[in-house]
This record gives sequence, structure tokens and C-alpha cells, in this order.
Amino acid sequence: MKNLNEMKARQKDFVGHLRGLTEKYVAGLEKEKIQTILLSGSVARGDYFPGKLGGYVDLIVMTKEPNFDANTVFGKDIEPEIPYHCVETFIYDEKIGFEIDIRPFVYVHKFETFDEPGKWSILESKILYDENDLFSKELSKIEFLKKRELKSYLEKTIFEIERLIGDYICDKWLRRAGYIQLHENLSKAIKLGICCLYYINGSYVAPDNRLSYYTYSFEKLPENYERMMKMLMKQNISSRRDFFRRKQLFESEFLNWLKAEKIKITAIQID
Repeated sequence: MKNLNEMKARQKDFVGHLRGLTEKYVAGLEKEKIQTILLSGSVARGDYFPGKLGGYVDLIVMTKEPNFDANTVFGKDIEPEIPYHCVETFIYDEKIGFEIDIRPFVYVHKFETFDEPGKWSILESKILYDENDLFSKELSKIEFLKKRELKSYLEKTIFEIERLIGDYICDKWLRRAGYIQLHENLSKAIKLGICCLYYINGSYVAPDNRLSYYTYSFEKLPENYERMMKMLMKQNISSRRDFFRRKQLFESEFLNWLKAEKIKITAIQID
């Protein structure tokens, strides 16, 4: 598997070229009713790698007022069936498409109402335009909120992991020979453990369709993380023995590491 860091290195020149075209596009927009423009998605992240179906450069545009006419500013939406404003244009005789998420300005109180992938997408973005540095200033408040929320999420998520694979729930399903349910509960606990890796590495969680992938490039990980995950993902869902194999591995190599990191984080905050 080519992890995120490897993909960023591979695509560096291509993504850099796209960013240059995007900056040129943004520079030419009429911005009277625009407060902030963010480069988001895989071009901002650095791993943009379009396949045979192509792709768009993702932008987040924060407007000053609700009656914003996207067609006037960006041109006609070429894919009205999806919830973004999509356009194609030529820059230096090169065709490039943009998928534009148009929304009101994101103050910290609004940011707090987003789901985690929504928060993640905002914070992985890069500022391309920000009149009077308004969003840059708001980011300092958002970062303060993030620090508080991630600590809370970590504590609550570890508690839920321990509940899911604790004696009470396990005994309930063992008495019923409900091995499929036991494996399902354990798989959910593993997914929650992956979420905890985001919190420990200072991030909200990514969308489900890429949740695990990004963790392989995190700085803080359990020892032999990729090997461990391969062993955890192998399962015989009708086997009691295999459930206990997976559970023992998860608790000894993953959950114990998470709990140790949680203690470190709490100690730092107390100091």
C-alpha cells in the first residue's frame, strides 16, 4: 500500500502545478461578495491522483451574504445533481475543473456544530484568499476549541471501546453463542480505536471511506501498527476461538497503547 506520505511525494510536482493554476483562477474571480476561499480536498492535502474518470479541485468559498449568485461569479453549474457548484475553465490553455462548496462564513460557533469529517475538511484546507485575515483570526479560536474537544472525544471513545468488549457484553453473547455479534462488536471497537489515533495525533476524524488509510502516515502509532491491523482485520466470524484471538491482540497491542497515550496527554495538560 502506498501511504499518504508516499503519495504526496509521488504527486508533488503535479499537485504543485495544479495549485498554481488554482491560485491563478482564484485571483481572477470577482470577490466583492466573497470573504474567504480555501483550497481543500486532495490538492490541499497533496495526494491528488486522478484516475480515468478525472477529478475536480475542491474549493470552499465563504460568502459575505446569503443571496450569493454562484452562476454569476463562477459560471454555470455543470453537475447540478451533486450538492456542489462544479465548473470547468481553461487556464493557460489547460482545462481544469473545480468543485466549489459555497457556504456562509464559518465562525467558531458554527464550526462547533459540524460533524467531525466536516471539521476535518475545514482544518486540512489551505487559505487562498481571506479578506482582512478574518478566517485566519477565527482559526485561533477554532484551534482552542479543537484541543478541548479532542481530549473529550478521546476519553469518551476509550470508555465506549471498553464497554463494547467488556465482560458484561461479551458474556451476554457468549452465553448465546453469538460469535458473529461478538466479532461485530470487536470490529466496531477497532474502528473506534482508529478514531482515537486521530485524536492522539491532534486531528478530528476523516470520513469513513478513508478513515483507516490516513492513519498509516501518523507520527504516533502503536508498534508494528500495519502488521497488527492486518491480523486484526482477518476474522472467522463464526469462531469463538478467533474472537478471543482478535480480542487479546486488540487489547494488548492497541487498547493498552491508547490508554497509555491518554495518560501522557492528561499529564501534559496538568503540567
